[in-house]
Amino acid sequence: MHGNRCGIDLPAYHATDIEGGSNGYTFDHPVKTPEDVERLRSQTWRFDRKSTNQRFEESSEILSGVIPVVMHGTTGLHLGMTNDAFKLLGNERLHMWPYNEPDAMQELMAYLSNDRIRYHQRLESQGLLGTNNNGNIVGSGSPGFVTGLPEFNPPGETRLKDCWVWCELQETSAVSPRMFAEVFLPHMARAAKLFGLVYYGCCDGVHDRWEFIRKAIPNVRAVSVSPWCDLKAIAEHLGKDYVFSRKPVPGHISGPSPNWEALEKDLDATLDAARDCNLEIVFRDVYRTRQDVARLAKWVALVRSRLGE
Repeated sequence: MHGNRCGIDLPAYHATDIEGGSNGYTFDHPVKTPEDVERLRSQTWRFDRKSTNQRFEESSEILSGVIPVVMHGTTGLHLGMTNDAFKLLGNERLHMWPYNEPDAMQELMAYLSNDRIRYHQRLESQGLLGTNNNGNIVGSGSPGFVTGLPEFNPPGETRLKDCWVWCELQETSAVSPRMFAEVFLPHMARAAKLFGLVYYGCCDGVHDRWEFIRKAIPNVRAVSVSPWCDLKAIAEHLGKDYVFSRKPVPGHISGPSPNWEALEKDLDATLDAARDCNLEIVFRDVYRTRQDVARLAKWVALVRSRLGE
């Protein structure tokens, strides 16, 4: 799918690190006044079927007899609205406008919600969705196996209600739970209700706002438990009703010298807090371990030993 953006240029400025990576970038943040919100335009979307079919045929010919080539709808469905708000506003306006320009903030969030709804409904109407309950990664790193959604639909027949969607408002971590619930969450919840199930959260700590999230998004089933979460508090909230999707601290295993003592301490705290929960552990954001994957194998063995496997 190709979009026409939002009517405002949004150039990104990337930086290259000492290893040649380009994970860091910034934006010009073009929405600087409430009047600028009025410049935003609804995006339109197009899908190049001819090019897609051509690539499918070429790939099928090249890989004939090696592996089957399957044309599949998109499965990475994401409602990260405050990520878009940050790109447009910048961090200061994102946090100050709920106080200083509440009408403009609501207008912007409504625009972003409507934009995400239109985009996903376009995918559905054009038959471009794929089921994501068959081992696809959903949310911020979780396999989407669940009995409540179809495992597979024929091409073109998947609907939004058949799919997981990833919802997160992590840029609002510094906003109070009540303001989060009043200003940002309703716009997320309006889009989330179109989908079958929701994986909520990323790097944000959700323990202090979980009750607002649970009530606003009743189809949430899995929750990201980041290093910024209070483990015991969120465990009490989630219990057996949700997936406790734990994200260990990536810094402990990254870099030239992994901190195994800290890794063990983090793991023990997780297992202690989540003993009565549906626990999964997703070790992500480990960008500097590609040259030493043995440490990841060692960490897996550590986890299994703690679980008695």
